[in-house]
Amino acid sequence: MAQALDRPDVEFGKSPKHFAITCDGHRRFAVEHGLSLSEGYELGVKLLFNMIPWIFIDHGVEVFSVNFMPYSITVDTSPRAQRRAQAVWEPILSYFSSDKVSIFHKYSIRFMILGEKTALPLDILGILEDLENSTMDYSPRKFYLALGYSHIREVLSASKNFSGEMTDTLEFSRNLWVQEPVDLFYRPGGVHVRGDFLLLQSIHARIFFDDKLFPEITKEDIDNIFKGYIEHNDEHARTSQITRSYFS
Repeated sequence: MAQALDRPDVEFGKSPKHFAITCDGHRRFAVEHGLSLSEGYELGVKLLFNMIPWIFIDHGVEVFSVNFMPYSITVDTSPRAQRRAQAVWEPILSYFSSDKVSIFHKYSIRFMILGEKTALPLDILGILEDLENSTMDYSPRKFYLALGYSHIREVLSASKNFSGEMTDTLEFSRNLWVQEPVDLFYRPGGVHVRGDFLLLQSIHARIFFDDKLFPEITKEDIDNIFKGYIEHNDEHARTSQITRSYFS
């Protein structure tokens, strides 16, 4: 996949191939609406499943990467962090152990866990790996679910598996957990901070920040983000055609 890190020339009217999102705002949404933390995250998981056809079918995306749980929560052993982690695990276990996962088979989407698997509870890891195994032959659509992801961990993992010269950055990139460059990055939640999700892969991504909390996101919001991405690229294509490389 040496070509995966090269960006093609900007084309008119093209949707992104790789869409990434950091799902922020569950806790604040739950507090504002008098819900439990688990109920807030359950709405987030439900929204993720609703987004699958919006992203893959309506907008023709090939790779959909979701940062659903911060790495810090998975490794923090404080009671507060553990309560928050449990609030995430409950709806994930409920949805991913139900027939709702049939949507991945319906649309031939390969599901992949992104992050430190050792940080996941065994029951969660078991159902997610079952889905990984049952969808591993699907192509080209991919859904990455990040639970406990850290870009530093990703780089360290790639370093361990890399045996070439450190100047060969393209070869090094083949050992990253995600090799597809991000075209469009979306962060709702009102925090206008890039974060550490897929940093190397999204150097040239268009970034959209949103003050709406993740559970509040609607299909219209998603449609508008993609519309804005296409309009921005069309304007850019009018002025110059560019070829970009993640590692040059």
